[in-house]
Amino acid sequence: MMLTVVDRYVLREVLQTWTAVTAVLLLIMIANSLAYILGNVVEGQIAGDAVMPLLLTTTTGYFVTLVPLGLYLGLLLSLGRLYAESEMAAFGACGIGFARLYRPVMIVAVIAAVVTAVLTIWVSPWAKRVEQDIKARMEARSQLAGISAGRFNRAADGKVVLFAERRGDDGRLTGVFVEARDKDGQTHIVRAGEAVERTDPDTGWRYLEFHDGYRYTGNPGSPEFRVIRFDRHGIRLPARQVHEEGLDREAETLRSLWHSGKPADMAWIQWRLSLPLACFMLALVAVPLAHTTPRRGRYGRIAGALLLYLFYVNALMAARDAVASGSVPAGIGMWWAHGVTLVLILALLAHRIGWRWTRLVVLRRTGLPS
Repeated sequence: MMLTVVDRYVLREVLQTWTAVTAVLLLIMIANSLAYILGNVVEGQIAGDAVMPLLLTTTTGYFVTLVPLGLYLGLLLSLGRLYAESEMAAFGACGIGFARLYRPVMIVAVIAAVVTAVLTIWVSPWAKRVEQDIKARMEARSQLAGISAGRFNRAADGKVVLFAERRGDDGRLTGVFVEARDKDGQTHIVRAGEAVERTDPDTGWRYLEFHDGYRYTGNPGSPEFRVIRFDRHGIRLPARQVHEEGLDREAETLRSLWHSGKPADMAWIQWRLSLPLACFMLALVAVPLAHTTPRRGRYGRIAGALLLYLFYVNALMAARDAVASGSVPAGIGMWWAHGVTLVLILALLAHRIGWRWTRLVVLRRTGLPS
């Protein structure tokens, strides 16, 4: 298939806009993820050396949904610009009709579908497995691994507030202040010269061992409290809940999901296959929705296009949940959501072309008398 000058021009415009939109959306998602991860680092839930690995694995997962969405918005913006600047009117004067737009658009849709398929079938599950492995190793590490000196930190899953003036390379804390509550509601405050985390070799329990300090026990606002001076004192740290149920479904390979045969696993298989198909569906509907006039501008139908996108995505998610719960057979699966959306797309195309011309084309194709 030979591409004409117009095909190459439209293809270049769509690719540039698609890349720019996807990059902007990706930067926004990365900024939100980085803020969330850094917040966990400040609270002591994540060590600083795990920030970049977690950010990279999270960013890889974003591509699965950002590629189809970026394609959809890129088509709406690039084709809308051609309409707004009267370039589509010039194409029509040269005999290039509405249907000819689908040649370069479908080329871009094929590229997006291939990229999405690679991401959702291979890359995203691999990234999820790496992310889950990082979190498992973080759970197995010292609970004080993420403690930052010079600020208040939360340790032991938020049940202990700890402040340390300095932290050594060996993990030893100096100038320590700790506030914790026991199961009876009493508050325990410890002020010590230094502290270090130790593990009991017999029971495996972890303790925060303090040296040279004071322990205050009581209730805030009550005059009744107890003060203990100690040379060495330990507080048992609550055990972390280490997840051992195996990989999440998002981290499972397509082969393992297929061999499982469970409704929830079959739902995730269809979800992964639906995302590349969504690229074609969004490309089909973007062409008629991009139609606008110079007076209305290139953003004339963006709001309606986004509503249709939300309907499509929510229908896919509802269909996935229905298959996972067993209320919809796997044979029907998520395909009804694609079917309903395809009917809406055909209705939009018929409205764009004109119902009279659509009727004539259908009658001519089927051989029925008009």
